[in-house]
Amino acid sequence: MHLVVITSLDALSRNSAASSLAEALPGVPVVLHDLLDGGVVTRRVHQDEHLVERQSQVLEHGCLSCMVRLDLAPTLLRLAATGATRAIVGLPPGTTAEAAIDGLNTVAPRAFVIDAVALAACPDDVEDQLWDHHTLFESGYTAVPEDDRTPGEFLVGEFLFADTVLAATSNLLPPDPDLVVRGIQLIGELAPHARLVPAFATVSITDLGFHDDAAARARSLPGTILVPPRSASTPPAQPAQPAQPAQPAQPAQPAQPAQPAQPAQPAQKIQPAVPAPSVPAPEFMPRLPTQTPVLFRTFEHRIDRPLHPDRFRTALGAISQGCCFVRGSVWIAGMPDTRIALHGVGPRIALVNGGTWRDEAHQGQWCRGTHIALTGDDIDDADITNLLDACALTDRELRTMSKHHATSPSTPSGTEYQ
Repeated sequence: MHLVVITSLDALSRNSAASSLAEALPGVPVVLHDLLDGGVVTRRVHQDEHLVERQSQVLEHGCLSCMVRLDLAPTLLRLAATGATRAIVGLPPGTTAEAAIDGLNTVAPRAFVIDAVALAACPDDVEDQLWDHHTLFESGYTAVPEDDRTPGEFLVGEFLFADTVLAATSNLLPPDPDLVVRGIQLIGELAPHARLVPAFATVSITDLGFHDDAAARARSLPGTILVPPRSASTPPAQPAQPAQPAQPAQPAQPAQPAQPAQPAQPAQKIQPAVPAPSVPAPEFMPRLPTQTPVLFRTFEHRIDRPLHPDRFRTALGAISQGCCFVRGSVWIAGMPDTRIALHGVGPRIALVNGGTWRDEAHQGQWCRGTHIALTGDDIDDADITNLLDACALTDRELRTMSKHHATSPSTPSGTEYQ
């Protein structure tokens, strides 16, 4: 059975996206799950705008993984047995697509083919959701008190794993055009690989991306950097050119006889301006005004020397202030074989053990070096560069690094900052 998996932070966005996809795929069943208080799981199956099945049950553990294994997978297998070859799956809010796919493969390893993974989100809400310091449970997105992820951490993880972003709108309030523009640009920086289908658009199955499981999991690794394309409206600064010496005056040319007037040419059709390449292809994005300023951008910096752990810990708070997404790989002095993965969303930043350094390049990384990317709307390149460069070991510290840092590094794996 071929599946289109919809992941979301809230049920309204998910339902809106599922409804749009159902119109593009007539006759395809839409399976929606919700996890309520007390471990109650509600399942609804729609087909051609008709509710054909609704059932609730209480799971013993009431967790999202149990819902996938004990209800979602059996439901899909039952639909496949009746002849359905494709289904649209709307996961409960806060359920990661990666966990759902793993659960389905555990129950029936060769029964399902994932055609696309789509994240349903409201562009005008994304920025606030990234900065929400509450947990998913505290913000009312899930009914699992033990879930300590923030809304921003969930969203960024799904942005990286998904191949498609389905823009949704609120049914309660009209969207703010300025916030929508900010949200679209921010999504382009967070998920430059994904196709974005605008709200109110007629969705076709060809608008969706293609799910590559290996690539999706590689993008989701802590510290992985996906580089958004450079905007045509913000070209890199060019070095000043030296002044050219003055040329000697040329002798005056004799006057040329007047040319006969040419007939008037028909007016040329003015071609519309091409959208900036930092915005995904126009068939997947709403057309923004050609003069839309660049609100969000991503700044990258590399350092080929190990960083002093104490200086880096002090600088990390300053360089990440105001950045909604921070990621990268860090080479910490005293830990020559360990790649420290940096991953920060909104107010929460974590340093985790990213494994050993690899010889081959991957996503712009290289063996033993610091590579950090920061996304925000008010980034001071020079200040960040100076702060990070000051963390690098000096020549004298490099000579004595084994004596001072080899035995007990000051930055253990798993360090987290709020």
